[in-house]
Amino acid sequence: AFVVFNPLSWTRTEVATKTLYVPVEADARSPNYVVKDSAGNVIPCQIRHQRICEHFQPTFWEKRYPVGHRIRAFDISFMAEDVPPCGYKTYYLCSEGHANISRTTIMDSPDLKVTENGMENRYLKVEINSNGTINLTDKLSGLSQSGLHFFEDVESVCGEYHHYTAPNSQVITSLNEHARISVVESAPICATFKIELDMLLPEAATDDVLGRSDKLVRCPITTYVSLAA
Repeated sequence: AFVVFNPLSWTRTEVATKTLYVPVEADARSPNYVVKDSAGNVIPCQIRHQRICEHFQPTFWEKRYPVGHRIRAFDISFMAEDVPPCGYKTYYLCSEGHANISRTTIMDSPDLKVTENGMENRYLKVEINSNGTINLTDKLSGLSQSGLHFFEDVESVCGEYHHYTAPNSQVITSLNEHARISVVESAPICATFKIELDMLLPEAATDDVLGRSDKLVRCPITTYVSLAA
């Protein structure tokens, strides 16, 4: 059983996430899980961030559990709807035979849509441009912002405690870079895009600290952008 408690003074609908640890079975098959509410209704859920732990010994509140080998760890996210103010709802994790645990969609949801370069729910629309910048639209108000999420690099020619630019300062941005964009997970509960950039930056300041060196080094930047239903 999962108990979702709402400590605030108004009814809330939120995505709840729980991390689970289960032994890897001898045949390596993965159990498939669904989440049910107290009335037995299956609700949308999504298995995320699956990984195999070869050696595992968790410590929870000073209780040491036995050492396990080849433990499957994953997060399961589900929509906790209308949890009452200063109250709780109880949900139940149920095993449904065996299936591939890596699949993320157990139930379809009309509240979260994913495209090749964007995602949206009933409130927000996210578009990812080829240079890694993001256009964000508030669908209720119509307000839109474009060109969000870019990186700017400028030199500092002093120690780590202060910031001074060189007389011949050079500012480099990621606006002209080409980003590698991929879908990490999709509906029904959460969608996540991975944005990868490679910025070429001067290796150091020049010896006379008047500017930056001509030698460039690769600076990889990875961003994960997520949107919940």
